[in-house]
Amino acid sequence: MTQSLFRATIEDFEVIPKIRLPLTMKWSKAGKRYLSMKANLAYELRRHFGFNRETLEVELSLSCAIHYKDRRKRDVDNSVGAIMDALQYRDDSKGIKPIIENDHQIRELKKCNIFYDGKARLVIELRRL
Repeated sequence: MTQSLFRATIEDFEVIPKIRLPLTMKWSKAGKRYLSMKANLAYELRRHFGFNRETLEVELSLSCAIHYKDRRKRDVDNSVGAIMDALQYRDDSKGIKPIIENDHQIRELKKCNIFYDGKARLVIELRRL
């Protein structure tokens, strides 16, 4: 049986699927929106994880449930990619340390569901393999 290291439910948070960001796109409206969401998600995840806890350095399994307000179709791989980016996000000026050092630590995607139920929410769980 695997040990749960981290579980969080973040209410009223809309995950924006990952987009390709060449240098010129970082200042576009879509680029700024994605980068802002990633920083906010990283902060919320770190708040649930604990600001004083050390970065995880073990092999992990990721499970998540992403709830969207509207019925626009989104790719599950881009949505999970945005979550993985937020788990690795570091901003020393704001005191945000990464929860995981590298997404290579995630060896298993156990269950990642997308729901279109009218309420924005993210449920995420990391387990030790």
